[in-house]
Amino acid sequence: MSILAFALGCALAVPTVLLMLMNGCILGAMFYVFWAKGLAYEFGAGLFIHGSTELFAIASPELPGCA
Repeated sequence: MSILAFALGCALAVPTVLLMLMNGCILGAMFYVFWAKGLAYEFGAGLFIHGSTELFAIASPELPGCA
């Protein structure tokens, strides 16, 4: 879905914003499902670990000395 969002960014970013909104709705629905079962903390912890490692992987090629 990220490649689709990147490709559609040329169209004044409207489709990209809609894809981000859809991803946010899906994430909110998943959080509610886990919250209803009492597992919101565990779900949030998993998202934090996944997000922090993914952002580091995206940013690491631009770090000095990593080429």
